[in-house]
Amino acid sequence: MQTAQTFQQPVAAAINVPQPAGGRHAGFWIRLGAYLIDFIILMVIAVVIGAVLGVSIFTGSSNYYSSGASEGFLVLFYLIFIIIIWLYFSIQESSPAQATLGKRAVNVKVTDLEGNRIGFGKATVRTIVRFIPLIGPLGCLAIGFSDNKQGLHDWAAGTYVIYKN
Repeated sequence: MQTAQTFQQPVAAAINVPQPAGGRHAGFWIRLGAYLIDFIILMVIAVVIGAVLGVSIFTGSSNYYSSGASEGFLVLFYLIFIIIIWLYFSIQESSPAQATLGKRAVNVKVTDLEGNRIGFGKATVRTIVRFIPLIGPLGCLAIGFSDNKQGLHDWAAGTYVIYKN
């Protein structure tokens, strides 16, 4: 009787699953740790942006409830924060470091399927897919179940997250 391991090897070879060049795949828990570090950094940035925008918008309006300043604040805040999230992940993951501050802290990096640095476009695809409501969080769970430790955002962009050498 074949074991699961002996069965999986020919299946992986038959569908030609590429392995990351230069490192081993980073799994779900280490990547979650990296994301939590990034989340804390982004929340600090959000508080600073919120404080600066709040002071500038609400001090200029004597009656901000009836003037629409609170709605304007929220729209502007969300727009700025979405751009910051996009740039935070995309610029850092396509940089020579190939990692956000959180990924650097846990010693992992983002590569293409051949182990090379990704460009800003691929990093943008990763970021957009990761933050699509419902799809993104469920897609991240795929990391724990995929042989290559890829989430849907990795699959969509053609990337791996691997440990640095």
